[in-house]
Amino acid sequence: MTEWRTIPMRDINWAALKPSFGHCVYRLRKLSEPNSLPYRPYCSGCWADMTLGQVADLGRAELLRHDGMGEGTIAILEQVMELAAAGHSLTRPRPVRAD
Repeated sequence: MTEWRTIPMRDINWAALKPSFGHCVYRLRKLSEPNSLPYRPYCSGCWADMTLGQVADLGRAELLRHDGMGEGTIAILEQVMELAAAGHSLTRPRPVRAD
């Protein structure tokens, strides 16, 4: 089992979490998925190279500086961290190569 703090943010399957957590997951996905725009702190894609543990270490005040983050979104992020710590698989399935 993967240690939850080492899960890359870009690998989390946000679409699978949406039915449970609603539209706030979109804000977390937007921060986590890489994009082609130049890097800007606190904006879309800024967590793409971070792990779940690194995001957890940011703290509430720093998280609130990010686009779209509010108390509700932080609560969902904390629940996602709890799921990961409990051993639930949050990552996208790896494609199977046909040889």
